[in-house]
Amino acid sequence: MISKTFSYSFTILFAALIFILSWNSRLAADDYYFIYLTKVSGPFNATFLQFNQFSGRWFCHLISTFLLTFADNRYFLPAFFIATFLALYVILSALICKINFKLKNDITKSNSNLLALIILASTFFNSFSIGENWFWFISVTTYLWSFICTLIILLFLLNDKKSVSLSAASLLCSIYIGSSSESIALSVVLLLFSYSVYSIFINGIQSFLKKKESKKIIFVVSIISLALLSSIFSPGSLLRHKLLPSPTILLQFIIFCKSAVKIFLFYLPKQIWIYLLFGSPWLFVGYNLQKKLNLPSKNINKHIVKTISLTLFTVLICILPNTVILGEFGPARTLLLIPFIFSVCMAIIISLLGMKANNSKYQNTFSFITQFALLSFVLFHAISQYKISREFSTQYDNRINYLDQIQSQGFKGEAKVPSLPDQGFLYNAELRSDTSYFVNQHWKKDCFSTIQWLSANKKYLRQLKN
Repeated sequence: MISKTFSYSFTILFAALIFILSWNSRLAADDYYFIYLTKVSGPFNATFLQFNQFSGRWFCHLISTFLLTFADNRYFLPAFFIATFLALYVILSALICKINFKLKNDITKSNSNLLALIILASTFFNSFSIGENWFWFISVTTYLWSFICTLIILLFLLNDKKSVSLSAASLLCSIYIGSSSESIALSVVLLLFSYSVYSIFINGIQSFLKKKESKKIIFVVSIISLALLSSIFSPGSLLRHKLLPSPTILLQFIIFCKSAVKIFLFYLPKQIWIYLLFGSPWLFVGYNLQKKLNLPSKNINKHIVKTISLTLFTVLICILPNTVILGEFGPARTLLLIPFIFSVCMAIIISLLGMKANNSKYQNTFSFITQFALLSFVLFHAISQYKISREFSTQYDNRINYLDQIQSQGFKGEAKVPSLPDQGFLYNAELRSDTSYFVNQHWKKDCFSTIQWLSANKKYLRQLKN
């Protein structure tokens, strides 16, 4: 079984890793552009400008620009990432408690919290890009926060009792998802729509409409869709869409198939051992469940097949929006749902396998080996990332100090700076020798003082005010 020593040790080690990476994280790329916009025009005008000229993601941009007013504070970025992880952990814990309650599983609250942390850790380590998904400010507010909102909506759908606060939170989260992340919004809408169609096919439309759960689904899908339309058809999004490729339906289908191959034949085989490692504690959940449910082996096998089939369908649904919107596989930040889905799938499958092996005499041996392996894995990364991220952040700060120094001395021209070292799990959009590169331009804009910018762009500011 899961020991208290393992539970405390795993929590401390993973929390230490997150603290180390959060403390050494730094702003990058688009973060500087949004700081620049916020300095010039404030959060509301910056959001309005983006809405009209580049992107209709008005909710996350408003939140981002508001938060970036605190960007000069040394503790802002670490506190932001730690708070985001904490929120995700609390919501996952609440979800697991709710699911265990429905299954009538008497798992303890401490174990429920630990399992939530293990799901979070599995999603974290299996991300397509840890830095881009978890430690890039503008990506976190756009995609990771949309993911958190999705989990809150799921908690709302699973809740049987009326809750005004949870209903209000689901409304706000639905608006946030639709107006922040097109890929996640479309994935959620398509998955809920597919579930609704399946329920209608099995039970009939009248039975479906009578359920409270169905009314909640209709409510959530409607709000997300309306918010998504406000984002997609904004002037800025329409302008940006013209810059994206417009492949034919046949080409989109080919890209969709290639994306599926990349995930199931290249990504998953490479990461499967990590999924198995973080899925191993769920074996003991299966032991406990079987004592109460006592399911026949044939039924357990059917559930395993259903879980694999449902996971396959869900992942394909999550790939589809990138194919339609971007005409490509998509960057790592748009694929955040996929490692979470695989982590949940592995947890369910291993729980089911635990139900089949509940009388195994090797339980204690297997428990010790897997728990020791998990602790060793997290400890190794905590130590290595401490060294790597500390060196990266030190060199990063030295670069900033150097640029501030030469700027204060009235330097004009192209400044040459040494390359930054390996960033490890952090995100680093490095500068390039090509000064027209967008990351260079974002740096350049933020390096302008407010006074210099105001004097050089009076005409632009007048247009913005009008």
